[in-house]
Amino acid sequence: MTGRKDGQQLTTTTKKRSREVKLKLKTNDLRVWMGRLTKLSRAGNQQPILDTVRLEADEEGHLTLDFTNGDLWMKAQFACDISIGGSCLVNAKKLLEASKLLQDSEVSMELSPRGLKVSGRSAVYTFSSMSASEFHSEPAMVPEDGALKVEVAGRFLEGMIKGVQESISSDESRYLLRSLKLEVEGSLVRMVATDGRRLSIYERDLKELGASVLSEGKEGGALIPADAVSVIRDLAADADGEVVKLLADHRALNFWWDNAWLKVNLVEGKFPTYRAVIPDFSSRPAITISPDEWSDAISSVLAIAVTTGKDKTPKLVISKDSFKLEEPEVGSAQVDVETPGVEDVAVNAQFLRDAIKSIPTAKAVYYPGAPMDPLVLTLPDHGPSNPIRWTHVLMPIRTSGGGK
Repeated sequence: MTGRKDGQQLTTTTKKRSREVKLKLKTNDLRVWMGRLTKLSRAGNQQPILDTVRLEADEEGHLTLDFTNGDLWMKAQFACDISIGGSCLVNAKKLLEASKLLQDSEVSMELSPRGLKVSGRSAVYTFSSMSASEFHSEPAMVPEDGALKVEVAGRFLEGMIKGVQESISSDESRYLLRSLKLEVEGSLVRMVATDGRRLSIYERDLKELGASVLSEGKEGGALIPADAVSVIRDLAADADGEVVKLLADHRALNFWWDNAWLKVNLVEGKFPTYRAVIPDFSSRPAITISPDEWSDAISSVLAIAVTTGKDKTPKLVISKDSFKLEEPEVGSAQVDVETPGVEDVAVNAQFLRDAIKSIPTAKAVYYPGAPMDPLVLTLPDHGPSNPIRWTHVLMPIRTSGGGK
């Protein structure tokens, strides 16, 4: 098995002794990578094979982990001390749980007729194993002509995902909204997410920022499923200043970084026409705010919120000089916050806090409207000449007083 760092997928070589494995590896490597792979797992699998991870060790000193849920495939490779190369399948979640409990800095693995034995100094786990030949065939990486191609620093990609991720719908029945929309227009990269009640857009011009978009490929977009977004963000965070690569055609997205590869079947369908819900806020007053101050204030009033039970949405009222929240069975809370000249408006407090925590700069601009107008948050100097643009739209909550 060999690892490729040139943007091509990792490849595997089957050894004759496919049912033999004997190696030592760093416990933290196993724990970290198993945690990432199992983020892709889904409850209620009809195919037990989808609950397993494939481990393959080569005698050149590489351990490769493979995991798939049927729509997403992830492969990770790292160095370890291998005495006997080979491969097998074991339950992915149970292996992760064991890796969390092992206190040793290094553990050993050995395959025997009883299964895969994972040993530390004071604990030993033996997992039932299956032949690696029963695992799904690895998907081919053959992109269509004109596929969308982007390469950026990992921290850049992580920051963009962080700026919009909270707006992805958590409702499993809303298939199209359980995705993040990636768009590329020349040197402009855009990410969009919405759950129908809030909308986040993050745009960055790579050329102006000194980053790069690969010259090959056409402009286009892709709908990345929600369960892949967190994994991509984790990998991008680890890459930090190193380059990560994205390649997408209309069927799938491939992500590469160093020793990791993720293949994602894209969401099929038409994303909502999101620009239609962005109000014209050019005539609204622009109020510069401190995200840290607002986040602290929202957290303070949420201390009395009741979030369990039917229709228990914590309603925060933004007034001209404070944030207020009332819970009839508990009491009320009020925190002074300067927002001069605004009419009272009620919003979902948790949604507003999510938006504030997603702001990528130390200052932001709030554009208040009438009580039932959507709220708008942007970065300072919002406009086409700014290479970094972030916009958040939040729908208000109707109250018995008509918003007052």
